[in-house]
Amino acid sequence: CVTVLPIYQSCKNQDEAVQAWYLSLTINIVPDDGDGRMVWILVFTILLYIYIMRRLWFEWEVFIKLRHSFLANGDTSFHKSPTYLRTYRNTVMVERVPLTHRSDRNLKDVFESLFPGQIDHAEMLIDTSTLEDLLTKRQKLIEKYDTLSARYRYEEWRYQTWDQKGKLVGPCSNSVSKPVEPKVWSGGLCSGSRKLEDAFAYYNKKINEMDILADKEYANIVEKRRKCHDESLLQLSEDVEEEVDRPAQLYSLFVRNTIRQLVFGEESPFFYGTGIVEFKSIASKQSAVQCNLSGQPYWMITNDAPDPRDLFWSNIGVDRNTVENRKIIVQCVLLLGILGWGTIVSYIQKTVKEVKFDGIASGGFIENYLPALV
Repeated sequence: CVTVLPIYQSCKNQDEAVQAWYLSLTINIVPDDGDGRMVWILVFTILLYIYIMRRLWFEWEVFIKLRHSFLANGDTSFHKSPTYLRTYRNTVMVERVPLTHRSDRNLKDVFESLFPGQIDHAEMLIDTSTLEDLLTKRQKLIEKYDTLSARYRYEEWRYQTWDQKGKLVGPCSNSVSKPVEPKVWSGGLCSGSRKLEDAFAYYNKKINEMDILADKEYANIVEKRRKCHDESLLQLSEDVEEEVDRPAQLYSLFVRNTIRQLVFGEESPFFYGTGIVEFKSIASKQSAVQCNLSGQPYWMITNDAPDPRDLFWSNIGVDRNTVENRKIIVQCVLLLGILGWGTIVSYIQKTVKEVKFDGIASGGFIENYLPALV
């Protein structure tokens, strides 16, 4: 900007069509027969590219050292334990596990029949969203308590400092009032039991309630996991036909699980359709990843187990079909948006051409720049 724009501005063009303020700062202002000052633009461009290439060379020198270190030593941020590395390298993630096989024993039996003597461990992933929500609410209550406590302690210290030192020097215009313990409204906005309570006692009570609910939910998860270790949920359920043949609803593609459970009364499944299988050798694990295990589409799909640090655990149980359908819907929405936006731009351009801006100071800007900006 410091070099190029002043050179453009200093050039003179006899064409009044490019005398508008925004065109006078571009190369359009340069006369058709050229201008000697454009040599400085060439010099500036050469120097700019030399600077960019030099900076890229510095980045390359730093990158090549890190690259050689990574190839020689691997990811330095990864866990150094040999047991952890072996478990990670020998593990696959199994998706689209049918309801009849959603237990640790059933999942292990399936892979044991395909790879005899090569299975070290198999485990189905469970839905802990309720427990995670309770812990999240508890953490928010703790943060609110800590924030109020820190603010109140600071006000107390400030008042005590002023009371001990400020009054000794005579009249003080910046007087500090004694802090009052914070209060908080309990109950909902429309609740008849809404009242003002001591904030510390209120948050302590709420945190204790969350602790009790979280302990109860954890105990339920452990007990249900113990019961379902050797047999699937279908063998423990009375409504087998209803669970197997329940058709997928279209709204499940758009509405989150938590909202569906609250609004439509859907029950959250204990086992996700995803499991983890650990093999005893990398060769067996690689065979499981590369082969179609059943000959059926969308059944027991195996992939390399992802790095736990890269997982977004709330999405681990989302069905693969749901993910693919959502991708299709997003692409359709983007296509419709592009077509609709193109229609809007064409309409604005047509309207701008039909309207006269001769008497308006910024008419040139509106007529030439507005369609391109949109």
